Amino acid sequence: MADDSTQRMREIQEKLLVFLQPELSNDKDFMYMATMLLKHSVVLYQTFLDDESLKEMLHHVADNLADNQFSIVDLDDDDDDGSGATRH
Repeated sequence: MADDSTQRMREIQEKLLVFLQPELSNDKDFMYMATMLLKHSVVLYQTFLDDESLKEMLHHVADNLADNQFSIVDLDDDDDDGSGATRH
């Protein structure tokens, strides 16, 4: 089942990136998009988590955000200019 879940998440991510890319035309758009994605993510989580569970999940995310697995330093960038991923 994990393989099906992983595959489905990849499919959703690819479709989301195709949709989002044309909307990102300046530096502020990245912040706006991230804000809206965070807002809508919380709304989606509220469909299956109660408020206490949602708070616990967000607390866990905050506690683990600095983990190396979330680092963007080693991500590939699309323009291959060697500059690495862009932080916004």
